[in-house]
Amino acid sequence: MLVVEKNRIFVKVENEEELFLLALIINPKDVVEMKIVRNVFSFSEGKKKKIDRIETFAKIAVESLKYLKEINCLRLKGKILEAEKDVTKGYHGENISVGSSLTIEKKEIEKIFIERKDLIKVKSIGNEILKNEKIVLENIEENVEYGLIESLIICYELFFEKKELIRKCFERKTKIIITKNKEFCEKIRIAGLRRF
Repeated sequence: MLVVEKNRIFVKVENEEELFLLALIINPKDVVEMKIVRNVFSFSEGKKKKIDRIETFAKIAVESLKYLKEINCLRLKGKILEAEKDVTKGYHGENISVGSSLTIEKKEIEKIFIERKDLIKVKSIGNEILKNEKIVLENIEENVEYGLIESLIICYELFFEKKELIRKCFERKTKIIITKNKEFCEKIRIAGLRRF
């Protein structure tokens, strides 16, 4: 669930599609507010010792975001700007997964991703797609640019490398099917289905 209010997006991640959508929405320099777990240390005689873990809400200035396939989440890294409880500022990494709640503060919100969020689907698609008569395996970017592709099928690993192509799909109202199928990801990686 995504709710937009001025320059803020309130998010409760309900499914994998919203996880991938967040990868398009969250950019470096955005500020994300979420519950984090922070280690607390004591310093004695020049030695650092972990003494506790504190759960708190914090605002983090985003520096990077990547997908961790092993645990099916986004890994956000950035600098803590402020926190509800007294924790050391500094750099922090936190996972965003299905069930996570967060608020994103942006200078400018690209509403196209939110308005057309239903364009993204996560499906298990294998090499059987090659039997479809509408399949396109070459010149994918050009075909998307000219609005000739109805659906883009992309390996989840390529999703982060092809953000500009994904953005173009949103502009053209092209469906985006993200697959984690190992055979597809190893052999094909990206394909399209023609509109006609």
